[in-house]
Amino acid sequence: MKKSLGILLMLAMMFVFAACGSNATDDSQNNGDSTSELLTERYDFEEGGFSIQPPKDWEAKDIGTKYIAFMGPTENDFTQTINFVTEEYSGPLETYVEASITTLKKALTDMKIVKQSEFTTLSGQTGTKLVITDKQINKKLQQTFYIFELGSDNKIIITCTRLAADGADTDELYEESASTFKVDK
Repeated sequence: MKKSLGILLMLAMMFVFAACGSNATDDSQNNGDSTSELLTERYDFEEGGFSIQPPKDWEAKDIGTKYIAFMGPTENDFTQTINFVTEEYSGPLETYVEASITTLKKALTDMKIVKQSEFTTLSGQTGTKLVITDKQINKKLQQTFYIFELGSDNKIIITCTRLAADGADTDELYEESASTFKVDK
C-alpha cells in the first residue's frame, strides 16, 4: 500500500519537472471515441492494454517513464502535460484514492482539493476524478487525476497538469481527452 501511494506522489511531482523546460487507429462508431475537432486519432498503448484520444497538435514524447506523455502548449515557462502510470494494486478503487489523498496531503503542504467526483468515460468505464492545486518549483499548479481500474489487480492514473492560472478551456480539453480512455484488453 505504501509503495502504491508513493508512486502517485512521485507521479505528481515528476511530471511537473518534465513540464518545465504509436500507433494510431481509427475505430469510431460509439466505442469510446470522440468526434471532437479538439482531439486526434486514438493512441494505443498496446503494452498497457489501454488507449486514449489525445488533444490535437499535442506532441507524444518519451519523458523517461513506462509510457509516453502528451505535451501541450508552453506558456509562462510551463508546458501542459497528460501522462500515464499503471500500478499493481488489488484493493478497491475508493480505498486507493483515499489513501492517495492522505499521502498527497502529507507530501504537498500547499495542496488543496478542488473537486473529487465519479467520472465515466464514453465507453462506460467508471473511475474517480480528483482535482488539486499545489505549489511545486515555485509555480502554482492545478493537477487533475483520472483514476481507473485496469484489470482486476491494477490501477491507472492519468495526470493532467497545468498552471493554476490557466483557464477552463484547458480543463475542458483534459476532460474531453480523458473521456475517451478505454481498456483494450
